[in-house]
Amino acid sequence: MKKSKKVILIIISLILLIGVCAIVYFVINNKPLYEIKNYFGETITNYETNKMAFVIEKQADNVEIKVNGQEYKENQGFYKEGTYEIETTLNGKTKTETIKINPIDKQNEYNIFLVKETLPILLSSFDMVKYKDVPSYIFYDRDDTLNIDNIKAMFTNVTVSEYTGKADILNNQFSQNIVPEVKEFIKNILAEDENAYFNVYVTAEYYWMGLIAVEGLGLSDDRVHTTMYSCGTNDYANCRIEEQGNVYEDYTKEKEDFNNEIDKVKSNLYNEDEDFVYLSTGRGENLEIYPALLNVLRENVTYYLQYPELLQIENAQIKSELDNANIEKIVLRDEFNNLTEEQKQDLYKCIGINKAEFDEKYFNETGKDYLIITGTKPFYAGFTQEEFENIIEQIVNKYGEEYKILYKPHPMALPDENAEEYLNSMNIEVLPGRMPLEAITFVYDNLKLGGFASSLYMNIDSGNTLFFISRSKEDLVTPLDTLYDELFSDAEFIQPNI
Repeated sequence: MKKSKKVILIIISLILLIGVCAIVYFVINNKPLYEIKNYFGETITNYETNKMAFVIEKQADNVEIKVNGQEYKENQGFYKEGTYEIETTLNGKTKTETIKINPIDKQNEYNIFLVKETLPILLSSFDMVKYKDVPSYIFYDRDDTLNIDNIKAMFTNVTVSEYTGKADILNNQFSQNIVPEVKEFIKNILAEDENAYFNVYVTAEYYWMGLIAVEGLGLSDDRVHTTMYSCGTNDYANCRIEEQGNVYEDYTKEKEDFNNEIDKVKSNLYNEDEDFVYLSTGRGENLEIYPALLNVLRENVTYYLQYPELLQIENAQIKSELDNANIEKIVLRDEFNNLTEEQKQDLYKCIGINKAEFDEKYFNETGKDYLIITGTKPFYAGFTQEEFENIIEQIVNKYGEEYKILYKPHPMALPDENAEEYLNSMNIEVLPGRMPLEAITFVYDNLKLGGFASSLYMNIDSGNTLFFISRSKEDLVTPLDTLYDELFSDAEFIQPNI
């Protein structure tokens, strides 16, 4: 009897052992070989209805993975709409399953501002006041261009970067500081709205900010639109393609390389050390070309310039392609005039203009237009005080009867007490130095300008520049020197005559 009980216990133990082994075998052989996650590290659970870009994380060291028949690269992401067949092979056993990236049902839009330089910041402020009820993320690098407190008060739902107004953040800290902020903003939006559509506003020269921070999250072209704003200088200086050698063939190869880099960023394969120089400079192997010109060839990108007709593209085939791209002319005064009265009031607050105060203090002359003399840095610009005052006297003698004259100093070279007293003695009032002059030029339409040459003259309507304080057009800053005949041919040159 005891022996029978012992046999029964042994049999039961064996059954239990076999059961445990079976469970272990089942678990091992049915353990997921990979996990599919979105670019935010979140597991995707519904492969059929998914609308997000994805990456594949291996869960077994020896598993081989192919996606649509192509070997999977580590960390590679997939962002284009379509159906993806994932094939895994482990120990000779092959399995397949599919995941889709479905098109979005566009309903709600969200704005992201990543803007550098004075003019693009001002241009983007028009979009801010027009779309103040749109949830937005804002970064710009110059703290004296817009009033951030007024922007926060104006928006219904806004995330302002903690690095706004810190110009040096772009030198080597963009990926470490700005990109995580944008990623968090987009992540939170998509958690609530899987159909979200994003409008991105950037400076053309720094188009890569939107590419890396936004499109680098695997957002396909059908859910992002990028607006590039000209800074007013580098676009014209750099948007030149000369007719030499096999330029169209080189351009075609460079365009292909550029598109491959775009795909690399969106596919989660961007390597800052290897790829950033090319994206930011356009110094490719085939043709050195301003990257904004390649970026605007994409259907979801629009490039705004004051004078697109002055882009110097000599090759007819390249010019034809760019003529068909989304390159648009923008006129600041037209943009301002198209705002509603409420939007104009919001804009005044954004740029820090008290319109009533300005009207009373500076723009109070009846029967006269206004002439603003633009300063430079240092204040006397290399002239002696006597030479500077001689120049001012020439200007007053020639233009004083027809215009009320104002002086706009450079933000970093404000007049000292003696200089301001001298200007006042010549009946010239000094405008606030830290306010961008571009803002004044679109608020007041009866202005003429003259003074030390700078980029702001590229934003003034042709014919409204009366003079430059310079020896000749050859001494003007680029691109004013090369575009003088097209834009400033009526402007005279003033120098000391003592």
